[in-house]
Order: sequence, then structure tokens, then C-alpha cells
Amino acid sequence: FANKHWASGPHNRVRVYSRGIDQRVRSKDVGYSTWAREKFLYSQRLEKLFHLIEGDAKGPYTKLLQVIPLNEKDRRCWIAYLIAQQYRTPRAIRWQLAGLKRLIARDRLEYPTDIDYLRRAYETLFTNNKLFAHFYTLMMSREWRIWRSPPGSQFIRSDEPITTVGSSEGNSWQLIYPLTPERCFAVGPEKAPTDTALQIVPSGRELADSELWIMNRAIARSARLSVIGRQVDNDQVLVELLQSALGQVEAEKVDLEQSLIAYWGSI
Repeated sequence: FANKHWASGPHNRVRVYSRGIDQRVRSKDVGYSTWAREKFLYSQRLEKLFHLIEGDAKGPYTKLLQVIPLNEKDRRCWIAYLIAQQYRTPRAIRWQLAGLKRLIARDRLEYPTDIDYLRRAYETLFTNNKLFAHFYTLMMSREWRIWRSPPGSQFIRSDEPITTVGSSEGNSWQLIYPLTPERCFAVGPEKAPTDTALQIVPSGRELADSELWIMNRAIARSARLSVIGRQVDNDQVLVELLQSALGQVEAEKVDLEQSLIAYWGSI
């Protein structure tokens, strides 16, 4: 349902940007529901859980776009959705399965390292209260914002939907999640006011062209394979940005060997 915000035209298509064999960025227009779709990535049980999480997030998603206050239930549903978006990607799965396997070997834990068992352990992340509490504290302690793109410009969307920069230890952590081509949700790095109301209304402002360029560059750099944008007649500026940034560095890697024990405990 998030991809649809970038769709346009009679066939609801989005413009996909990716690198060819020659490393040049090229684009093609495809149906919004076909982009970033991976078959057989999750178990049926996890698919059903993601369906529930996404259903609960549609209300807060709409409220954020309309700048309507979020109550406590909205905030919890929204944070759960962002956690799922960050940890459900092929890259996140690869990192976590590899990190879990190293952890089991290092600590000589009595747990099989076959892929089926590792995937079962990975899927427990999405019902792990410690993980949710960690992100809830991290996000609620920082200011929430809704950025607007300048007229005639747009935010892009990556196949790694969540972009994070900085670190919580250095008080520079920031989360970026584009909602539509015209709106982007952001958390941090500034701390939330100490008198934060029980209902959150994110502050908002229109970005300058230079600020949008920085945001889109960060989103593009964190991409695994591709990003999407809305279909436009002239996208040369965006193509030039993507040529220098698309998938050039992987998103900052969490220290899995330290974090997995904290979330899973002794297996």
C-alpha cells in the first residue's frame, strides 16, 4: 500500500531506477505492486503477521499525511510497522542469519545452525518485546517530523524502506521513511521536548532543493538494488544523483553479535 503513493498514469505505474551491467543507471516503468516483490521470502505464519502489522499501520500512516495527532495506540502501531519494514528485507535477513550463526558458534550454544532453524530464530524478532521496547524508547526520545518536498520535486523510495544514519550513542541517530513523493517521515536526531504531549503532531516544513538532494542521496545510497520515483517527463537531475549514489554503500550494519543475545537471550 505504500508503493501506491508513487503510482501514476492510467496503469498505476512507478518508475524504477537500477544499475545495468555497465553500472549506468537506467529506468523502466512497472506496476507499483510488482516492484520489490520477493517470492518465498517468509513463512506463511510471518506473512500473516506482516499483514496484520500493515493493516494496523494504515490509520497512523493516513494521520501522518494529514497531520492529525497520533494517540498512544497509533504510535505503537506505527513503530511496529517501521520495525517490520527495517528487518524484513533480504539484506536484513542475510545479516541476521549470518550474525546468528556466528553467535551460536562463538558462544557454543546448543542450537542447530541449519538454515531452517536460523530462520525460525529470525522470525521471533517480530514478536520480541525487547526489540520493540528498544525502538520505542529510541524513537519516542527524539523529535518526529514530516518534511515536504519542494514544488516539482519528489522523495524517492528505496527497496530498503527505512534509512537510518548516525548512532544512538553519539546522539546523531536519525530515521528516514518517505511516505509519498511529497511527504517524508523523519525521527531525530534532535531530542524530543521534555513536555511532549500525549498526542504527537509531528512538526513539518518544506525542504530546500539542497536539503531534498541530501535526503534522496542518503535513501539511494542505502538501496540494495533499486529505488522508485513518480513518472515525470524530465528526470535528468534525479538520474545524475542516482548515478553517483545508488547502492554505493550498504546501510550502516548493526553489530549483530552484540544485539542478537539482547533480543533472543540464550537460545
